Amino acid sequence: MLKKHIIPAGLVVCIGIFIFAVQSGLEQTKTSSLPLNLVSQTYNEVANIVETDPQAASQLAPTPSEPEDDAKYLPCTKADFDRADGRYDPIEAYEFGLKIQAAVEAEDIEALFDLVNIELRYGPRKAFAKKTPFNELFGSDFKDKVLKDPPSCFGPSDSGSIMGNGRIWYNLYSDGSYYIFAIPSAQQ
Repeated sequence: MLKKHIIPAGLVVCIGIFIFAVQSGLEQTKTSSLPLNLVSQTYNEVANIVETDPQAASQLAPTPSEPEDDAKYLPCTKADFDRADGRYDPIEAYEFGLKIQAAVEAEDIEALFDLVNIELRYGPRKAFAKKTPFNELFGSDFKDKVLKDPPSCFGPSDSGSIMGNGRIWYNLYSDGSYYIFAIPSAQQ
């Protein structure tokens, strides 16, 4: 049973490294950064399964999905919906991230702090933030970092979700709404 999960785990790691390299703008990805030992181990185990148990080998093959099925999960993935297990809507998590990015892109402090429930746990008070110019409240790289970080389809967690490499933290609350709860990079 464990062998069924080796291929996806190995592929996820390899694909993740590739995506990271592309998003980071790296022109060259060193082959040493790829988990070659995992890929080799996976290949050997799959080859062994194929030779010894054709029925098990057929279960390793991915089942094709219809484009219509994939389309209903966009911009998130089926894995995001599986992880949510009906507890939250991954699309709502993604859309909240887009609201954050829209406010930051427009440098609209009012709109950004409207996404805060009552006050931040860590960061400036609303009254201070709303009367402070965007460029004075946030560092020079704040806007770029938040806009380059794609919104997450992850829902509630103990620590929340982040944008901009930790410049903004948010989570789903018991009332069913997402709120920003920390902007640690802002001036206080």
